[in-house]
Amino acid sequence: MSATREDVALDERPEGGEPAPPSRRRRARRWWRGLAAALVLVLLLAAGTVFGVAWYFSGIALAVDRSGAPPVPVVAGDGTGGGAAGSAAAGTVTLPDVPGSATLGLHGIRWQAGAETGWGVTGDVLQRQDGRVVREWEDRSGVLPGAGATGSLDQDVFLGDPATVGLDFEEVLLESELGPLPAYRVPADAAAAEPAGTWVVFAHGRGGQREEANRYLRTWHDLGLDVLVPAYRNDSVAPADPSGRYGLGATEWRDLETAVRYARDQGAEEVVLAGWSMGGAIVLQMMAQSPEADAVTALVLDAPVVDWRDTFYHQGRLARLPDWWTSIALVLVELRGSLDLDDLDWVARADELRVPTYLVHSDDDRFVPNGPSRELAELRPDLVTPRFDGPGDHTREWNVDPDGYDADLREWLQETVLSDAG
Repeated sequence: MSATREDVALDERPEGGEPAPPSRRRRARRWWRGLAAALVLVLLLAAGTVFGVAWYFSGIALAVDRSGAPPVPVVAGDGTGGGAAGSAAAGTVTLPDVPGSATLGLHGIRWQAGAETGWGVTGDVLQRQDGRVVREWEDRSGVLPGAGATGSLDQDVFLGDPATVGLDFEEVLLESELGPLPAYRVPADAAAAEPAGTWVVFAHGRGGQREEANRYLRTWHDLGLDVLVPAYRNDSVAPADPSGRYGLGATEWRDLETAVRYARDQGAEEVVLAGWSMGGAIVLQMMAQSPEADAVTALVLDAPVVDWRDTFYHQGRLARLPDWWTSIALVLVELRGSLDLDDLDWVARADELRVPTYLVHSDDDRFVPNGPSRELAELRPDLVTPRFDGPGDHTREWNVDPDGYDADLREWLQETVLSDAG
């Protein structure tokens, strides 16, 4: 016996037993449909927000960015001369008290005032009050105006080519798979006690330039080491990667391989790879991927990215993203960059490290925390010589203590790389 219309609608009858009016039933159905649609819309918007933010941060992780530090007005300056490379005129510079203007250590400042430009070196903070920071100052090129200039602090300190630190050099072009890569070649000091034959090949950090090496050139040069400072893909003076993105070391190592091959062709018997920040990731990938790694006898790493996941989780927390949200962004980083972040995790790959490594990474690094570097040193004490207790921020340990940094690095190179030379 088939159910009647009244049987089907029993649950819609009012208390008196009479069926609910059709209009009321239609209104009830519309209400539930509207609620369901609203819930679906909310869920779609939430999912879209999660995906959109993750997509945005994954793009930042891979984006080529050479903007450097933001410019700040020079409130006052009293440089008293200079202008020639290597000469210095003591004075002060006054900057607004904004993030970075009181950062510890030596820094360079490129400044511009109308058509005039120049650069100089800041030293210690002398005074910090009333929204201003007064620092030591030395003119290196041009004379800093008393006011009206705009400048930006630069951790590279010595801004320009190796001549800014008084060294002769040659600009050479390396032929890479993407095209010519400019490189500075700084010959060893002919008067150095150690014989020639060992080269340092330097990889700068993400968004950096070749002048990043200038702080260290004098130490390497005086030890009798030839130095090669190449550009790599996506640098302002080098070809762009076809993807238009950074590879976080997974592609850039091929350009470092080109530089090592050039050094060997020019007579290098041994090579020391030096990598700063992302340059450290590039160095480690070249050691894992390239047959040219057989010529490498030591590594010098400063604030290296040993584990990109750890760095990105830290950056996500700074942006107040929960870790689960950063995890989604990291999946997108791998998909968009055709990467496997496991390949770039050198804590997990610690057993693959095969040459002595001098590892500098300050406990005060707020950009690339040194936890993974500490783990790598603990896992490979047979190869890693650590220096972790400096007060400098990211890649700024030299800036805070140039004499101590140079002395420690020189001693390690003499004992580890040059002890058997000759």
